[in-house]
Amino acid sequence: HFWVRDTGIGIAEEDMANLGKPFMQIQNDYTRRFEGTGLGLSLVKGLVALHEGTMSIESAPGEGTTVTISLPVNGPKRRSGAPAGVLPMPVAKP
Repeated sequence: HFWVRDTGIGIAEEDMANLGKPFMQIQNDYTRRFEGTGLGLSLVKGLVALHEGTMSIESAPGEGTTVTISLPVNGPKRRSGAPAGVLPMPVAKP
């Protein structure tokens, strides 16, 4: 596994449920000081799911954020009926 840590603005507990949703940013349009589209964690979440890994996020306002990603050592399991080298994309659940 590996992790990425920053010393940025952090994320409040009530905002954690929205992380990983496409185009979601924690700061609102009127107070936002940082650029971005809100796609970063959404892309990471999808790639981790594709590889059958896990992602966890720890954060506190004013202290920063740590994102930890764990991926299977041998890669994702091949599903029955799938040709070698082809992995079906998991279906996102709301």
